[in-house]
Amino acid sequence: MPRLLIFSRPKAWKRPEMTVRPSSGTGLAALDDDERREYWAALALRHTAGLGARGACLLVSHFGSAYDAVMNVPLWPEAGVPSQKAEGYLNNAWRLKARPEWEASRTLQASIILWTDKRYPSLLKELPDAPVLLYAAGDTTLLAAPCVAVVGSRNSSPAALDFTAAVAEELSLAGVTVVSGLAFGVDGCAHKAALSGPGRSIAVLPGGVNRAFPAGHRELYERMAERGLLVSEMPPGWVPGPGAFPVRNRIISGLSLGVLVTEAVSARSGSIITAHLAAEQGRNVYVPSPNALRVPCREGTKKLLLEGARPIFRADDILADLLPHLRRAAGRPAPVPHKSSADHAAFSETQPAPACRTVVPDQIKAPAVPARPSQAPVSPVVAEAKKSLAGKTPVSAPARAETKADSCAPVPAPQKTKEKPRTPASCLSPLTEEEETILALLKNGPISQDELLYAAQKESSSWTSASVSAVLMILEVKRLARRLTDTRYEART
Repeated sequence: MPRLLIFSRPKAWKRPEMTVRPSSGTGLAALDDDERREYWAALALRHTAGLGARGACLLVSHFGSAYDAVMNVPLWPEAGVPSQKAEGYLNNAWRLKARPEWEASRTLQASIILWTDKRYPSLLKELPDAPVLLYAAGDTTLLAAPCVAVVGSRNSSPAALDFTAAVAEELSLAGVTVVSGLAFGVDGCAHKAALSGPGRSIAVLPGGVNRAFPAGHRELYERMAERGLLVSEMPPGWVPGPGAFPVRNRIISGLSLGVLVTEAVSARSGSIITAHLAAEQGRNVYVPSPNALRVPCREGTKKLLLEGARPIFRADDILADLLPHLRRAAGRPAPVPHKSSADHAAFSETQPAPACRTVVPDQIKAPAVPARPSQAPVSPVVAEAKKSLAGKTPVSAPARAETKADSCAPVPAPQKTKEKPRTPASCLSPLTEEEETILALLKNGPISQDELLYAAQKESSSWTSASVSAVLMILEVKRLARRLTDTRYEART
């Protein structure tokens, strides 16, 4: 007997509260002093040897932020992380990998979404190994939308691709965001179909957010940056290896209320991994009914059916499950989209400015999609899903209404975003007593961390290696101290 998976109903979608962020650039330039501290702490956890995504997630979930986690290293066992794993943080070996990622973010044309950021998806936080930070290029308001993942084989049959396009388009027309992985085959087909509707699409990349992967999808990658959203947890410029894809797939399912596998050729394919991850996360898993495709059922698809996946014929079978979530979304105020000029400037050096851009209207009015000769009538469930969003600003729609003339006016090429000037040390938040103590010791000349701990303990026995390391990190972020090539520290002049 095959092992049966229990595909339970998804938990209620809860939209995170949104705030309007200043148009101060992207990447590191968009972060204020507190956010830079949190970002540096998140990088410390990410690159701490032996901690892993699960350990880092335990810490930020328990302490509320990466910064509080590194400030309370002796308390890590309270979060479920063994004290011996703190050694990887205390020995400062993580800095060798964290520093290049920090420097790469200075010129990154993408948003850095931290665990403490209200834009961080609440559904994703439910994962036991949720990433401590995300990089996102495009419309970040899509992270607050109800999502459905559509995945499948890179070598799918024409019938499966037609089914993918039809379902993805109908989901997007109903205001649901389609999530996939930008791969060839089903993924690319789902993105292209969903971009035509108000729900649009999110692509979760296995490598850096500023790297088109696969390279053959460069044009689609640029369309996603302009009209949808590109997301990755990997460092900027990261080239994915074979192990990156299962890691990426947990985010695809984690962002979504349900996962549709339109065709799984092999029982060991990546889409099967995504389906199993979705089941473990409490998401619904769907596959096309064998009668829907009118082709022989592939091995992987048959495996999912035997394990308990729900067979569907069309998009409204999925919308029937999601209708309560769509009604909740329609009943809450929509977030104000953060669409700065920097968002449109993402990757402007590699993509031409469009001659005419499509504008999504502020209000979706229920109806009618012009019928194509081969298009079936809109089902009652789809109509109800659209009606539930009627008269409401969709979570992903631009907040400003534009005239017809505006919508077809040529859009000038965006200016390259300049990094905001670094804040002088005198303008940063006041130093704490601990920071003043360590800074005063650093002003005596270059000193190692061990020597610094010994000197600090002469003034107060409460100093520990962890507290010294945390304060040094803060002073580095405030640009009041720096680490030398010989691992010693000194005060900046």
